[in-house]
Amino acid sequence: MTGLGFLVFLKNKKSTLHKIFFLLNLAVGVWLFGTFKMLTASSDLQSIFWDRFIYAGVIFVPALMYHFSAIFTKISIKKSLIALSYVLSSLFLIISRTDYFVKDLFKYSWGVHTQAQFFHHIFMVYFFIYLILTIINFYKHYKDKKLIGVEKTRAKYIFLAFFILITVGSAGFAPAYQIDIFPLSFFSGIFFSVLLYYAITRFTLFDIKIVITQALIFILWILIFSEFFFVDTTLSKFLVISTLIFSIIGGWFLMRSVSKEIKSREQIASLAMRLQRANSELKKLDQAKSEFISVASHQLRTPLTAISGYASLMLEGTYGKISDKAQGALKKIMDVNRGLIALVNDLLNLSRIESGKIAYDFKPENLVGIVEKTVNELDNLANAKNIQLLWKRPDFAPLLMVDKDKIQNVILNLIDNAIKYTPEGGVEISMSQKENDLVFCVKDSGIGISPETSKELFKKFVRSEEGRHVNTNGTGLGLYIAKSIVEAHHGKIWAKSEGVGKGSQFFISLPLHP
Repeated sequence: MTGLGFLVFLKNKKSTLHKIFFLLNLAVGVWLFGTFKMLTASSDLQSIFWDRFIYAGVIFVPALMYHFSAIFTKISIKKSLIALSYVLSSLFLIISRTDYFVKDLFKYSWGVHTQAQFFHHIFMVYFFIYLILTIINFYKHYKDKKLIGVEKTRAKYIFLAFFILITVGSAGFAPAYQIDIFPLSFFSGIFFSVLLYYAITRFTLFDIKIVITQALIFILWILIFSEFFFVDTTLSKFLVISTLIFSIIGGWFLMRSVSKEIKSREQIASLAMRLQRANSELKKLDQAKSEFISVASHQLRTPLTAISGYASLMLEGTYGKISDKAQGALKKIMDVNRGLIALVNDLLNLSRIESGKIAYDFKPENLVGIVEKTVNELDNLANAKNIQLLWKRPDFAPLLMVDKDKIQNVILNLIDNAIKYTPEGGVEISMSQKENDLVFCVKDSGIGISPETSKELFKKFVRSEEGRHVNTNGTGLGLYIAKSIVEAHHGKIWAKSEGVGKGSQFFISLPLHP
């Protein structure tokens, strides 16, 4: 235990955290060693002596623990509380040498212990106040949402180590109050050491690998050099000296190699930690963005629907006859409003998809009927652009398990895009059956798709350069949403094009209902 603390201290002698850790380990080491000596003492005087020896370490445990937790967690370093703890520990150390602290022996089933006196009771109040503050610091650190990955796991083991030492170790005071109890406290120090060692070596708490390597090499040199005094012949001494020289050279290169490797690993670990933190922050920002979009879209949809409704009533003459010029303006308002409603709906769907809150109502449906209805809705739009809209109605009408409204939105999006991005020519809609799938196809003679755009086409906010010139109002969300909906139906969606200006084909493959 003390050796572990000493290795940590050697790693960085100037670090306050390393110094406190070493002193804490020293105090726990005094406690464990003194407990062993007290339980194996051959006389009452020896038992009392070793119990007072134990208190020389135990008295400083609350101060050192609280000081360590304050620096390690960086939650709140209250210098006044730290200074007070060391002053009180020093006073209790002086008093513990007297009979006003402990005296006489209590002999119980598992050993012996001195009996607590007046100042020991006061010490216990101080002891538990500071240990509770220590536990609070470590618990807050463990629950810190900024901790991720290795840092979170490391914090867990540190919290467990100190929690076991404090809760189980405190049972060691029970015999001082004449309570016959098994000395569990002795094992708490062992568990504390094991958990701390695991946190240090596995999760690079203090990174003592270089110090351990140097210590092992130094021990090897001493062992080789000691052989010099146990050999008699000149040849043997020469061989020992030669081996020592080569081991010094080899050890030096080994230490350099280990040092470089550890530094490289530290850099990689540091970069990985930064990436984890950045990724965590990006996820939070993305979630906040989705929530904002959802709220904003909900707030926008209501007034937009109202605008559309009132404009429609005005065009129908509900509020009296209006001039042709006013009708033209209202039609433009209706067109712009439809675009805004479509944008709001896209943003709402995007928010639901990303948050996993989009709900589906799967029922057996006839896709032929859904397509036919959609084609009829878009026929006027195609005629307005002098685009021939050809629907090759199949002879079969199989059932599919689909969410009717969402699949209709996908089909509507594909046919609407084909009409928008076809300056002249036609749009052909067809359907075919391949094994256990139904394949829907929209083929146009429009602007086509470049090979570069094809790879990114179904991602968020992706639009081709050609598409931007033809339709400036697109969002680049329609195909991304369509892909998410189709995949939720266990289907596939893809596009084909021979290049820019050569038209395109969009396909949806959906499994047939058994």
